[in-house]
Amino acid sequence: MSSIAGVYDKSGKNVLPLLAGMIRETLHRGSRYIGVNLNHSVLRVKRVEELNDCGIEGFRGIGAASRDAEQPFQHEEKRLSLVCDGEIYNKSRIESLTSKQATTDKEYIMLLFEKFLREKPNVSLAVERTINLLDGVFSFALFYEDLFLIARDPIGVKPLYLSEKEGMIAFASERKALWSVGMYDTYPLPPSSWAAVGESGVKINRIKSLDEEYNKRMSLENAEQKLQRFLARSLEKRIKNERIGVLFSGGLDSTVLTKMIMDMGYEPTLYCSGAENSRDVEGAIRTTEKLGLRLKVNYMTLEKIEESLSTIVYIVEETNPVQVSIAVPLFFAAQQARKDGLKFMISGNGADELFGGYARHLQTLESGGYDALHQALLRDIKSMAEDNLQRDDAASMANSIELKLPYLDYKLVRFVLSIPPQYKIAKINSTYIRKFILRKAAEKIKLPETVINRPKIAMQYGSSSTKLLETLAKKRGFDKKLSRKYGYKSALKLYIETIARSKGIPGTNPTLEELTTKIE
Repeated sequence: MSSIAGVYDKSGKNVLPLLAGMIRETLHRGSRYIGVNLNHSVLRVKRVEELNDCGIEGFRGIGAASRDAEQPFQHEEKRLSLVCDGEIYNKSRIESLTSKQATTDKEYIMLLFEKFLREKPNVSLAVERTINLLDGVFSFALFYEDLFLIARDPIGVKPLYLSEKEGMIAFASERKALWSVGMYDTYPLPPSSWAAVGESGVKINRIKSLDEEYNKRMSLENAEQKLQRFLARSLEKRIKNERIGVLFSGGLDSTVLTKMIMDMGYEPTLYCSGAENSRDVEGAIRTTEKLGLRLKVNYMTLEKIEESLSTIVYIVEETNPVQVSIAVPLFFAAQQARKDGLKFMISGNGADELFGGYARHLQTLESGGYDALHQALLRDIKSMAEDNLQRDDAASMANSIELKLPYLDYKLVRFVLSIPPQYKIAKINSTYIRKFILRKAAEKIKLPETVINRPKIAMQYGSSSTKLLETLAKKRGFDKKLSRKYGYKSALKLYIETIARSKGIPGTNPTLEELTTKIE
């Protein structure tokens, strides 16, 4: 768990103060180890404030704050270093290829790049060969000679943002890090891509892509068997004998993962957040009792949300009411997991996009057929990095909890996209059943019928977070009349944007400044 950052100033100005500022803004992602590399001079400190008095300077540099390893990693020849947020799962294979041992899985990225560069001195080829061999979730930056080589995993589980301003280029794990140093025009590095950052600017290169076609000859039985194997392997990579928490609603996606973890011999603790008597909380309690596990519920109240909402809006860098409504219960569940001393939670995110869980997927099928459904699912997977994953990463990492997403393992995603779409939304006795093949997997591992047949309930409704937020907005005087006055259709949207304005989030409506007194 780490935050990474980098600055390249073409005018030659010292970038250390900017690096220190960006790292300071994201210390919630890890603060045990702090370090920078300026013009290939590495400095490691215990507190970010020490960077201001270190006496080194440079016009290009990378930095990191990490919970689990000293960064930046530096090659013995000192012309190459690395910062990375993420986890690499196939380090044994990389170790056999490089014939070198590393102190942590992340460091193997640098060793692999160095090996490929030595074999053939072509930077682009070495970067692409490195990324193509990695099995993991990551965003990283290699500092090689006078270039930054930054990359992001194929699904986009780990975030990375860029900004360019007046001859300066910067990148960071979160947008707020860039905002903190006056760089407000930000954009994400796309998933499945890498970029060269240097004197000539930013050049983005696409790499791995997901297959466009599905396997029309695959049988349902074959698909079921392979799905369970891929999902089991994905979980095995991510749990590794640690204390395990699961973000839990008692629904199909999270319960399948929980039962598979139990079948591996573990006893996870389940975490849920919602209003008292909300559907998610009630469902989680009922399912947990059947599984015989321990459930921790962080109940949401108006007072609790009001106390934390401005923090949550700033954390998720969003003013969309749906996004904020989803972030709220996730934030409180992660808060409880942190109190319990956990490092990560398993999440079922991605199952709806893979298996056709949303009502809009059924609408697509009914209007366009199964080929249209397949294309819609493919688009969802390709776009979910910015639609969903950034929000969830920010809400959990604000509490220093990493979300691990077994459904979004790259190998699993590729396999599921090859499954015929008629196994995802199946027509049984004139009735369409969404996530059909996942429900079949749930039958195989003997989940209760109540879980297998539980209908999809969006988190913002299942937890009652939207209802609570709307009540809170009304309590603060944000009603339809005020919304119309400022040109908003939704009182909740106006309320959240006013909060964002008070927190200095870029792009918010400047006329809302006069309303900020209503939320103080």
